[in-house]
This record gives sequence, C-alpha cells and structure tokens, in this order.
Amino acid sequence: MPLKSIYLLPHGGVIIPGLEPDRDDTEERKAKADRLLMKMEEIGQEFKEDNIDIIFLTSPHGYLHPNAVQVAFNSIFEAWQYYHKDGRVEQMLFPGHSQLAQIFFELLLQKQINTQPLIFADTSFPLKIAWGEAIPLQFLSSAEEGPQVVLFSLPLSAGTNGETDVLDKVADTFLELCDAPLLDDFNVSLVVSGDLSHKHDANHEYGYSKNADLFDEKSVAWMKAPDRQKYDELLELHETAASCGIFGMGVIQRLMEHLEPRGWTNHGVTYALPTYFGMSVASWKGNGKIQENNE
Repeated sequence: MPLKSIYLLPHGGVIIPGLEPDRDDTEERKAKADRLLMKMEEIGQEFKEDNIDIIFLTSPHGYLHPNAVQVAFNSIFEAWQYYHKDGRVEQMLFPGHSQLAQIFFELLLQKQINTQPLIFADTSFPLKIAWGEAIPLQFLSSAEEGPQVVLFSLPLSAGTNGETDVLDKVADTFLELCDAPLLDDFNVSLVVSGDLSHKHDANHEYGYSKNADLFDEKSVAWMKAPDRQKYDELLELHETAASCGIFGMGVIQRLMEHLEPRGWTNHGVTYALPTYFGMSVASWKGNGKIQENNE
C-alpha cells in the first residue's frame, strides 16, 4: 500500500512569524506558536525522509461547494502570503498532480458521490489557493522539490442534520485508490488541514464557549487512540465549540477504522493554544511508538 502517513495539521497564521499581526504580543503566546512552528518544520523533514511523492490535501478554507465534494484539476497551485511585520508579500507555487486528481474524481463519481471538478482556465494554469491549503503546504511542498498535490474539499453540507455519509464514502474511495496498482510506485500522504475549538476567548469574533477546553482535551484523546465513540462525542461538542477541522477529522476516523487492523497507530500529538483557537499537529502511520508533546 503506497499510503505512508496521515496528518492533522493546523493552518492558523499565528504559526508563521510575521504572518499574523499579534503573534508576538506576549512571550507566552510566542512560545506556544514557536512550538507549533518547530513541529511543522519537523513534519516537513519527515516528508523528505519518507520520500513522499503525493499529498492528498483537504481543507475547510478554500474552494467549497454547498453539497458536493470538489477536486481541483490544475497542475499548479498559487498562494500569496502577506507578512505584516515588514510589509513583504511572498508568492508560493506548489505542483498539482492533475492526472491523479481526475482519476480520484472519477472514482468518487463511481461511488455515487456528488462531486464537482474545479478547473481554472485550463489545467496548466495556476489555481490560487487560500491559507487553509497554503499554510501547511508551505512546510510540506514546493515548486522545486514537490511532492505533488491532489487538492479536494468536503461539502459545506457535511454533518448538517447529522449527515456524515459523505465522510464514509470519501474515506472508502481514497483507500480504494491507495490499494490500486496505479499507485504502487508512489509514496502517498493524506493531510487534513484543520484547527480545534475557535471559542476560547470572549474577545474574539467567535466568542467563548464553556465546551472549548473540553473539545480540545477530548480531541487530543481521540488523536492518540481514534475510535467512533470518541469522534461522535466531538461531533456533539462541535455544535458549541466550533471546530473547522471536525469533518476532516471524521475522514481520519473512518480511515483508521480500516487501517488500525493493519497495524496503524498514532505517531505523535502536539497541542497548543497560542490564540483564540486550539491547534494540533498529529500523525498516524503503520507501526511505531507514540510520542506526546502536549501543553
């Protein structure tokens, strides 16, 4: 099986020095952000050591459809980062795997999943992406070195009125593709870009919820040992805790139900709260020791 790793990675701009205006407003906040920054840099090194060729990436902050999975067909992704401290604007380009994206799209259609292609101009033209995709990719890929990216999004309707069937179907389709001979010569990683509860501080736009700390605490417990009961508890808390990563985490849950019997376990969790929302770096791989780095 070419699937080598699964990651839950944060996309808050606070990770990157200069990207978010108030990142360094206190030493404590800076230290928490720096811990996440260092861990993201370690993950980037892991990708090189594991010789990852292809990243499947999904984010709740990008191109979204009300009720369809979207798959991007372009072979170049373009991002711009504005650094507030020095007024610098940086362009980043990431290579997309257009052919594999189209194969993934066709497999999703065969599973009778409402799926839409995303194409800008033609597949060779750069498709602009948002922070939810660009921030993790900044640590994982580049136009010069790769890996190539297959970008897809879950529908906005995922989870509405308890509707989570699409998470099962997407997970099943992804595993089917990874078990196909087509990918035998590639090393693949799935990256879910998402953050935890957004309601830790009443002074920010999302406000405060008494369930914010509980949601993040239970999220870390779920990351260490995913099971459906733990995830369902998170799904209920999400209604008041507001986590943008909840449905991407649902895809991971379903994948781990298939992969755990193959010897997959959690390979590390790092959690920090440097701003009004919690962030975590977590990984799952086949066989290995669990590492803890929580705050």
